[in-house]
Amino acid sequence: MSNLQSLMATVKADYGKSRTSQMFEIATLGLAPSHLSFEEYYSYRLFEDARFDKSAKRRFMGRMAYEQAKTFLVDRRWRILADDKFIFSTIFGAQDFPIARILATCNYGPNRRAGRVPSLGSRADLKSFLWDRAEYPLFAKPIYESYGKGSFGIASLDRDSHTVVLTNGEVISIDDVIERVFQCSGGYVFQECLRPHRAIREICGDALGTLRVLVLSDSGGARLSRACLKIPTGKNMSDNFAHGTSGNALANVDIETGALGRFIRGTGLNQEALDDHPETGKRVAGIALPFWPEAKDLCTEAARLLPGFHIQGWDVAICDKGPVLLEVQPGDIDILQIAAQRGLMDDEFLAFVNSINKNWRREVVLTFFEQLPRMVYRRFWPKRRLHV
Repeated sequence: MSNLQSLMATVKADYGKSRTSQMFEIATLGLAPSHLSFEEYYSYRLFEDARFDKSAKRRFMGRMAYEQAKTFLVDRRWRILADDKFIFSTIFGAQDFPIARILATCNYGPNRRAGRVPSLGSRADLKSFLWDRAEYPLFAKPIYESYGKGSFGIASLDRDSHTVVLTNGEVISIDDVIERVFQCSGGYVFQECLRPHRAIREICGDALGTLRVLVLSDSGGARLSRACLKIPTGKNMSDNFAHGTSGNALANVDIETGALGRFIRGTGLNQEALDDHPETGKRVAGIALPFWPEAKDLCTEAARLLPGFHIQGWDVAICDKGPVLLEVQPGDIDILQIAAQRGLMDDEFLAFVNSINKNWRREVVLTFFEQLPRMVYRRFWPKRRLHV
């Protein structure tokens, strides 16, 4: 409760919104079909009455409501394509979609087999690969993780010192790389290190920033709903936004023109609107993305391979030769809502969800009240003390 009280006090002092008004809105939005938590209320800055009217606030969708909606928007049998990065690359690569070339897998699967791709099953195998066969630069990421957790890039190998230089300039030993990989139980995939298109590099630097493109797919076909560009900053090797904690930035994308719009970093009271990229000093808003029509076509074409995914969040890299598919997720609503400063539950989205399941509101509400006692218990019940 102390965090909530602190947030309420800050909003009252800085924005003149009373605690009573804040509590009323939090309760109202929590009980609405959007089921926003109080953290999401502040993360999306919905206390700003000058920016959001009541209708606009109700269009923001909470994670709990979205997770329930995904139960009928995403067939569980298709989730493996989102969860397993190697299987995703294998299937889409076989269909001649542009993907990042897989160089090897490590500690992957109970059989430790990956077809024609080298499969590294031991620390010695990985060390031999890094020493003799790897093509630098390369990028490594856990096969089953999301949000960029555990990902890193290797720019080069120094055999004299038995170290590698990471793509952010950090120098670590080969043994540290090996331990990092084997601490991940699900295994790693090593792939070519993609570079952003030269027009994007001039603005955002060499670190790969990718598009998140939301695609809605129903009986009428697949169509883009919204998009944003995830922009790495500082020494981050991944563009993971991490709910605003990574230091990376977001730029909204106009899905008609591909022009970059609002450029922000952080969430809630820590959010800052930026004009220029923090490192390069280049202006971001107004820049037209290269290959945008091709990126749109690529996402809608790839959507046809996923009939069990009614909602798809594509990660797409824009490189010098064109757009490249990196992975697909069953949507990721927070960065898209934050980047656009517009809730997901607009007329288009509501019509789309109703076309899939007319009873979705009822199901979300029932799930909310089923889980409410557990949420209250976890948040407010005193922690048990263990006596030894």
